[in-house]
Parts: sequence; structure tokens; C-alpha cells
Amino acid sequence: VAARPPNGIKVHDAVKSMSEEDLKKIQRIRHMQRYEFGYQEIQGTKPQSLGYGLSDSPMALAAWIIEKFSTWGDTRPDKDPLRVFSMDDLLTNVSIYWFNNVGPSSTRLYYEDYNTRGSALKGTAVMKVTVPTAVAEFPCEIFTPPESWVRDQYNVKRWTKFDKGGHFAALEQPELLGKDIIQFFESLPVSKM
Repeated sequence: VAARPPNGIKVHDAVKSMSEEDLKKIQRIRHMQRYEFGYQEIQGTKPQSLGYGLSDSPMALAAWIIEKFSTWGDTRPDKDPLRVFSMDDLLTNVSIYWFNNVGPSSTRLYYEDYNTRGSALKGTAVMKVTVPTAVAEFPCEIFTPPESWVRDQYNVKRWTKFDKGGHFAALEQPELLGKDIIQFFESLPVSKM
């Protein structure tokens, strides 16, 4: 989920009343922004330059993608992606990008977002999502906002914290995630149409 401080509250002020757990999430977000979000800057500002390399060299594409699995997956303690992902899974992912030549178009999404976010949404209020929402929180997810921010903006009915897993939870922990999704939907009331 994406969330920001409640309407009218600056991040600086919101941090003052946070729990220790939420402060750790803010520290993780800051760390990720400082050391791991370079890809966003490149893809958001110069996607075509990167796209040429991703469509010209299978090795460049593999390096670009597998680095994300290494950084965003639960590859603790040494960031070895083979600790969590099979070589077949990694190469299948790279192959899908390579054989369909979608490296360039996958980077373009960031450029489009960068160039609309600032103007289209600037100064707009956050709208509350009223649809029943479940959050599966994995410890190595690249961006997990404070729970209070999420609850302020979403109709959260279920929040599950897992001990292992990261950004690619469906590939890393399919049984845990699948069971959680099923339990969430089973908990919702059945509506008659």
C-alpha cells in the first residue's frame, strides 16, 4: 500500500507521535530512499537511455533485474538471491522481459509517474479508500508506511505481519501469502446481488 501522513500533517510533525515500530519503518524508508532508489531516478528521468541497454544486452537485463531480487527479496544476511529464489525463477523472469523486449517499456512507467505526479496530484487531499483492505506486511518489503498512516487512508480489516519475505512475497512465501489472502476473503460478509 501507499500512504502518507493524514491530511494537513507534515511528515516532520507526524513523526513526533509515532510508535517505535513506526519510527523504524520511517528509518527504513529513508535508508531505502538514500541507498536503494537510484533505479527510480534513472527510470524516472532517463528511461530511454536505460531501455537501450536493457533491450540490447541480455546480460545487462539480467544484472538489472536480478539485482532487484537481491535487494528487495528477503535475502538476509548476505543479499544472495539464490537463498530465496531458484535459478529457474530468476531466469524465467529475465526471459519474459528479454523475449518480449519489455525492458524499455517497464522503465517508462516511472517516467510517466514522475511527470504526472507532481502536477496532477499536487496539493490534493488524500481520499479514503472504503473498500475492505488487507495488508500483508513482510519484513523486507522495500516500502512499508507506518500502520497509522495506512489505517487513516484505507478501510483496513486485516493486518498480518510475517516473519519472513520481501517485495516478491508471492514468489518467496506463496503458501503464507496465499493462506492469508484466502482467510481475508473468507472473513468478509457475503453480499447478495
